[in-house]
Amino acid sequence: MLKATGQGDLFLNAYGGIIHKQLVPGEKIMIDNYHLVALSNQATYRVTKVGGTKTMILRGEGLATEITGPGSLYFQTKNIREFIGMLRINQRTETTSGSGVSFGGFRIG
Repeated sequence: MLKATGQGDLFLNAYGGIIHKQLVPGEKIMIDNYHLVALSNQATYRVTKVGGTKTMILRGEGLATEITGPGSLYFQTKNIREFIGMLRINQRTETTSGSGVSFGGFRIG
């Protein structure tokens, strides 16, 4: 996680929709690490393990962030890892489906 402080603009990049959630004091929310975009300094967080070690090793998942208010957080509805996985599946399908031309995700021929 990166920390930014000071005056000025900050550019954040995310995939999918961005949801803003305002947490009241003591309110907790669990967010998948790959969906968390930003949180305010007032909020506290703790990275926790969810699932087993096998899940962490084989799928590269298994960690989540528990955020406790007060404070705001922003999270994305999708994550870049899911998008890359979708592209890989699409690419494999295109390369194994015979002759033709692929352009912009569409197959011609």
